[in-house]
Parts: sequence; C-alpha cells; structure tokens
Amino acid sequence: IREAYRDIGLLDKNSSFTFKIPVYEDMPDERSPLPGDNKLVTQNVEIKENGVNVRSGKGTNYDVVATLDKGDRVLRIEMADKKSSDGRYWDKICLSNGDKGYISREYLKQLNDITNCNEKYVVSDYTNFRNGPGIYGTVILKLLTPGQELTVIEKGVYNNVNGEDWYRVKLSDGQQGYVGSGYIEKLTDTSKYEQVKVVANDGVYVREKPTTSSDILTALSKGTVLTRVEKEVSTANNYIWDKITTKDGISGYVARCEKGSDELWIEPVNGEAEKPSTSDEKFEISESNLISLPNTTVEDIKKKDSKAVVKNGDKTISSGNVGTGYKVTYNSKSYTIIVLGDLNGDGKITTVDASRVLKAAAGKYKLDDNTKLASDISGDGKVTTVDASRVLKAAAGKYNLSL
Repeated sequence: IREAYRDIGLLDKNSSFTFKIPVYEDMPDERSPLPGDNKLVTQNVEIKENGVNVRSGKGTNYDVVATLDKGDRVLRIEMADKKSSDGRYWDKICLSNGDKGYISREYLKQLNDITNCNEKYVVSDYTNFRNGPGIYGTVILKLLTPGQELTVIEKGVYNNVNGEDWYRVKLSDGQQGYVGSGYIEKLTDTSKYEQVKVVANDGVYVREKPTTSSDILTALSKGTVLTRVEKEVSTANNYIWDKITTKDGISGYVARCEKGSDELWIEPVNGEAEKPSTSDEKFEISESNLISLPNTTVEDIKKKDSKAVVKNGDKTISSGNVGTGYKVTYNSKSYTIIVLGDLNGDGKITTVDASRVLKAAAGKYKLDDNTKLASDISGDGKVTTVDASRVLKAAAGKYNLSL
C-alpha cells in the first residue's frame, strides 16, 4: 500500500493519513474467530458421502445453504485449527457459484490441483491476492504489484462473482490464490510490460528511486528474470534508469547502462537489446496533431520548417513556448499542438497540471479532446493516476517525458 501511495505521488516526508475504522449497527452476536483458529488454503476437495450439508456457520445449528453428494468437488479455502463445540473440524468451502459455507472435514477428501490452463500473466494494477474467488468471504493474502509475474492455472470457473471474473493463479514461490481478471493481463510480445534479464556479471541493485543515492531494496544476480514496467524514467547520475518489478513483487529502479555506453546491464529476454534513446527531437506529427515535449518553442518548430506559423487563437506567436491548443501550419498543413503534461496552455509542466490530471483520473475534472491527449502520458488512451504521477514527477524534475 505504501508503494502504491508513493507511485501516484501522494507520499513524502510531510504526508499524513487518517484511517477510519467503521463500526456498524446490527453486528452479529458471534465474534469473528481469533487469529490462528483457521489455516488459509486454496485446495480442491471431493465429497465422500451423499447428502452432505453445507452450513452457514461452524456447526449443525447453522442454516443449510446447500446439499452435496458423493463425488461433488468444491474449493476449500480455510481449514479449522481447532474443533468446534460439537467436536468437529469445520472447514470453509466455496461452491461453484461463488457462495461460501462450512462442511465438517470428515466428509472431505483432498484432491490434487484441478487446473485448466497454464498461461503467463502479469499484474497490470495494484490488486489483492485472495485465498478464494470473490471479495466477500475470502481473505487477502497479499497485495500484488504492477509488473509482478504470475501463472494463471484456472479460468472460466468462477465468473461474475461479486461483479468480477476470478482466475486461480500461482505466484513465483508456488503460492496459489485468486485475483480478479481485470487486474492482470496476458504476457505477450505486444504487452506494455516486458520480461528482461540481468546480464551484468556482478548483478544489479534494485533501488527505491532512480538514483545511486537511493536505498537498495534488493540485489539481483546475473540471469535473474524480471519485468520492466517503464523504460528510461531518468538519467540521474549519468545512468539510464528503468522501472522494474521482481517476480516476488518488489518494485523499484535498475540502471540499464551508463549514458553513451554500449554495455548493457539488463536486456530483453526476447528480441534485440535496446540502447537508450539518443534522439533530441522535441516534437512529432501524429495524425491531425503536433505532439511536443514541454518547453518546446516556436523557434524549435521553425528549425524544421522556417515557414511555420503558430497561432494562439487569432494571435500569431513569433517566439517562446507553444502550448496545448495552439494551432500551427507546418509543412503547409494545419495541426493542433498538444504539449505532453500541459493542460493550462502555457507550454510548461507544473503541479497545477498534475493536480488537474489527478482530478480527471478521479472523474472530478472535465477534459476536452486536446487536454485529454496532453494528459495521456502513458499513451494507452486513458487518463489514470499513473499519468498524474508522471506529470507530478516531471514537474519536480524527477521524470523525463518522451515522445
């Protein structure tokens, strides 16, 4: 959670948060079990006899929510560590429709894992990893990090449980659980995430921030495979820094190489090793728009086309920064200028712009077509807190925007 707050720019030395603990009316008389009364599991089990009742609680005095017969298979998500007052171990199970209940363990037989696929996926947004499908009646085992690799071993079984399709997944350490399908994506050649491996003989450090003065989170040896979340986020200390996530969910920054050097310390698992961008281009044409970096000037445009004409409304601009919404005639064609991160049209990127992007991501600020394009730093066609974080970091000089 701390990393999530940090990544969207809401965490610094002056941050202060108040967490509210709700207390509800009409709470049940029975208290939740004390920690240690249940072992969290994700296991396939089979019913051993006919007419076995699934109860709403741990005991025969609870309502029957379903009745199962010999050979029926269900998912066990908790195992009781202690016997109930009736002398039985009551284990929590999940039915095929996602409903939860309890069965006395004497009627259950554990099976080998029942799976229907084996596909590589990657976490696309912070999400909870649970011991069973659904947000109700399950327990959060851990928080997964964007870029964290996992293997989907079952899908299509628990669909539309609490409004989400749930996939059974296995983490790099072998732990199994469930995640909502909307928070992971298949790892393919066209994915925005990329698998890379450490090729430096001495390995590399993963740091909390893209600078050599930042804390070391972990060290990775040569041959370690990880996921690159973002390329060339900084050139601090004369290094090219990439944002990565390790298989066990550590998110941080790794130096890819020194600036100007051909020796790489990490490189793609598949495909050619990419050298850092050396382009000094400040703008490019994209359909009906001229997309530019912040602080691009009229003079920069005229270096490419001396006859270019830039206008802000009806006023011709002969020098200085161009801003989002300006019009330009470039190579005899007309374009709208979009300055990345610039929402107020001054051609610069400031905390004011970052605040507007964050509000837009939360649905509290309306963007027009031009400012929406300027806000979409990641280029995925959406405006999200990730874009807001990058604009904020760029305003602080801690992130380099690129075309």
